[in-house]
Amino acid sequence: MSTSQSLVVVAALISGCGDSGRSAPAIVPLGKGGGLIDDPAMSHDFGAVVARPGPPLRHVFRLTNRTGGDVAITNWINARPCCGEVEARAGRLKPGESTEVAVAVRVAGQFGDVSHEVVVETDRPGSPPLRLRSVARAYPPLRIEESDPTEGHEIAVGRAEPRRLSFRAIAYGTDAEPPIDLDRAALESGAEVRWAGPKRVEPHERGLRVESRSFTAAIAAGDHPEVRAESIALRSDGVVAGSQSLRWEIVAPIGVVPQLIARTPGMGEFRLRLQARDRRPFRVVGVEFDGPGVRVEEGDRSASVGHSIRIAFGAGLDPARPRLVMRVATDHPDQPRLEIPILILN
Repeated sequence: MSTSQSLVVVAALISGCGDSGRSAPAIVPLGKGGGLIDDPAMSHDFGAVVARPGPPLRHVFRLTNRTGGDVAITNWINARPCCGEVEARAGRLKPGESTEVAVAVRVAGQFGDVSHEVVVETDRPGSPPLRLRSVARAYPPLRIEESDPTEGHEIAVGRAEPRRLSFRAIAYGTDAEPPIDLDRAALESGAEVRWAGPKRVEPHERGLRVESRSFTAAIAAGDHPEVRAESIALRSDGVVAGSQSLRWEIVAPIGVVPQLIARTPGMGEFRLRLQARDRRPFRVVGVEFDGPGVRVEEGDRSASVGHSIRIAFGAGLDPARPRLVMRVATDHPDQPRLEIPILILN
């Protein structure tokens, strides 16, 4: 009889969450299902847990020799030391004797699926090692997420009103350890932040309690392009329970693509695109170029949030003047003039 048919596992929970009131399963031969790690007796699922700071989740597997002869356990391997620890010992088991494998799975600070595995090796020739697996789905006590990450964090120079970005604070807990009370929590930041309503109960997995509350943060413009950053802290009962970084860019009201034109003499036509980042329609009222060999077609001069200027580079470009400037005049009150550098290549 092989080791996978001769050892059995009895799972007994020492401490943890979710399963503390469940009785130990019946003895199941490891040969059932081929001794795979998804055999119920060879794995333990802690379920959904809140990954608070504190002790790890603990579980004990019990291996029992049901053969008529001795079985030596030669080695225990912690296959995932990043996620947990193992307490076990090698030795020889006489028929009917048992040994325990205690695992401690670290979930503090984790988010998502956490798994741990112990590999048990024996002296049975040709027998595959046993694999004891522990899994959990970890949720942080508090998570802050942006409601629409695709919205972008840009604001144009000169804009009078700040832009408001939407966020959501999500608190996780259990009946024994309820989630943070978001209705009593305070927001703190160098930017203007404010709650957008009371907390609400969210759908959740069995054993969890999940609540959320929406808030907004204002990003303000300035008088010149730059990158700004602030931090948003959520304080509960005088303690910072979570934080979120806030970074935004103050940009010129009109964006230019490309910002640098590199061309060789006679290279042909090229399109320069202008876009109002503040969504304010504007007109192109003139284009100047300080060198020969260039023909410019400004296109439609009506007010629009976007313009395309067609440029034809002829053979008259002088490589002796490798750096030129194109100047575009607009009727935009905050950016009446743009300068686009041109690099002439040999």
